[in-house]
Amino acid sequence: MRKIKINNLLVVSPMYNKLKTIIDKEDLHKNFRFLPEEEMTQEDLVWADAYASFNLKSDYDYSSLKWVHSLGAGVDCFLYQKQWNEDVLLTRTICSFGQRIAEYCLSYILKDLQLHDPFQKLKNQKKWHPLTPRLLNTQKIMVYGTGEIGQTAAKIF
Repeated sequence: MRKIKINNLLVVSPMYNKLKTIIDKEDLHKNFRFLPEEEMTQEDLVWADAYASFNLKSDYDYSSLKWVHSLGAGVDCFLYQKQWNEDVLLTRTICSFGQRIAEYCLSYILKDLQLHDPFQKLKNQKKWHPLTPRLLNTQKIMVYGTGEIGQTAAKIF
């Protein structure tokens, strides 16, 4: 594993204050800049060795960076129509995204199978019409993607 010398870290996020509070407690002896997305400039990127964010601004030059970290579950937006120097380390946050997103998806599947919206509509109309909800074990579900989120969703389903 190669070593990368990182001194200046730029953290750009809507939750930059919360991230600053967490990181400041660690006493890392590095230089940090914490900014909201709308305040980041090209000069901030030139200063930085590392960049952590949910997004990239398409009109900015990221070529001076050594490390780019996605604060989100994936790196899709960091790769889409972007050329990176092969020396740039690209990483992503790993946590409970799979569990959270899988359960969120499951809630919508159950809502549809149990006919929540049609029942609510009938209730609002003060009408009674018998409907039979479908059972989850009679359904087939296809999960696109075999990453951490897709694998967790498949296990939960």
